[in-house]
Amino acid sequence: MKTIYIARHGEAVPIGQGGVYHDFDRFLTETGSAAVSAQAKGFHQLENRLQACFSSPLLRTQQTAEILCKPTNTQIQSLDALGASPDFDKVLSTIFASEAERILLVTHQPFVEHLLSGLLTADHNLSSQFDTGTMACLQMHQLSPDPYGELIWFLPAAVMAQVQSF
Repeated sequence: MKTIYIARHGEAVPIGQGGVYHDFDRFLTETGSAAVSAQAKGFHQLENRLQACFSSPLLRTQQTAEILCKPTNTQIQSLDALGASPDFDKVLSTIFASEAERILLVTHQPFVEHLLSGLLTADHNLSSQFDTGTMACLQMHQLSPDPYGELIWFLPAAVMAQVQSF
C-alpha cells in the first residue's frame, strides 16, 4: 500500500516582477521560501521516511521539492506530467511503476486538485481549497484499474508549520 503526499508549490513571484517573463521561470518569493521551510519541519514530524519525490520541472515546484526533501535527502525526479502539460494517467503510471512506498508529488493549481480528486475517487470532480503550500496525505488502497485512496490529512502551509510544536 502506497502513501502519497501531494504538495502545491509555495508562493512565487508573479510574471512581470523580478525579471520573470515566463511562467516556467517563476521562483519562490522570500516569504514563500520561508513558509515552505517552516512547512518542511512540520512535514518531517509527520513523515521522516520519504522514499521518492516527483516534481513538476517548473522552477517554483523544484525549489519547493528541494526544501521539502532536504531533511531526508530524498532524490527529486522531474516529471513533465506534473508541470505545464499535466497528465493524470502518466502520473498514475509513474506512481504505479515506482518501487517506493512513500512518495511526494509537487505540482501546481489547478492540476493539484485534479490529481487529489483522481487519486481518491478515480473521478476528477472533487473540489478542494489547495492554496499555495497546502499538502495532503493519501493512503492508496489501489492504483489499478481505477485508483482508490483515503485522505489521511489535508493541511495548509501555516498549519504544517505548527506541527513541529505539537
